[in-house]
Amino acid sequence: MIEVDAVPIQPKQHLDMEAVFTFVTVVEQGSFSAAAAVLYKTPSAISHRIKSLEDALGIQLLERTTHSTAPTEAGKRLMAKAQYMLDLHQSLFDEFESIKLGVESSYTIVFNNLLYDAAAAARLLEHLRDRFRTTTFSVRQSVFMGVWDYLIYDRGSIAIGAPSFHSIHEDFVTTPLGLIDWALVCAPGHPCLSAAAEAGGSTEEALRIYPTVNVEDTSTHTQGRPSWRLNGQDEFIVPDLKTKMKCFEEGLGFGFLPRSLVTERIRCGTLVELQATGVFRQPSPMSLARPKNRTGVITQYVEQLVANGHDLVKPFLAPLTVQ
Repeated sequence: MIEVDAVPIQPKQHLDMEAVFTFVTVVEQGSFSAAAAVLYKTPSAISHRIKSLEDALGIQLLERTTHSTAPTEAGKRLMAKAQYMLDLHQSLFDEFESIKLGVESSYTIVFNNLLYDAAAAARLLEHLRDRFRTTTFSVRQSVFMGVWDYLIYDRGSIAIGAPSFHSIHEDFVTTPLGLIDWALVCAPGHPCLSAAAEAGGSTEEALRIYPTVNVEDTSTHTQGRPSWRLNGQDEFIVPDLKTKMKCFEEGLGFGFLPRSLVTERIRCGTLVELQATGVFRQPSPMSLARPKNRTGVITQYVEQLVANGHDLVKPFLAPLTVQ
């Protein structure tokens, strides 16, 4: 039997991150003295840090000359990874500090599709990310009761535009935001205009032969809210409000859209408001909603933005009329 001498296990080496930072500064500044000035250290202290780092790695990292300092091949390899190491090192401390302060590690904002604004959502995400660097943010857009569905079953953090002024679940709290007012619209020249004018007291009967267009409730667990349509009226289902409005502009039926969304189009003449006796839709209440047991730092911050009508959230609140 051949005996093989056991290879001694070497103790794991420890990297001094302050020494790594000092190394990066020396390379960026080009000399020990320049790095010392930036770091408010003496050149000898800088030299000691670099020597301890080289001893820990067992290899020379810097070529020193009378007038300059340059990284060796090993130094270049370290330089390529040093910033990542420093960022990771700092991010760990940032994450632990965030936990101590009660900052949520992940955060999902759910928007009612009636209030959603893509450009404003991007600006809000950018702002929140800059302020809460350790948090992972996401945005969801839901229709009608789908907003509550996402809060209850998918653990959304907060909802802007939960239907109703009152919570549908005891584990949530709501703050009323306002109402969505509706306008009954169609394309100029659509036959429903003359049908409504001629119908007198039987407007609904005269109009039901023309289709409407709707965006379907996205709820899959909570009981969904049926889309508006007259009894017996055909409907087309589309994915979003922009498509719905475009369908009406192209003459595909008639129906209700948020008044804030169609005011300018009515003024420009691409849509007209249909006056139909007995055909109406009640204003829809919208709330800010969140779980009772989630009062983390970001939730409090978003609630303050909304309460103060901050510019970051104004576009989401703009479609609403105050009760």
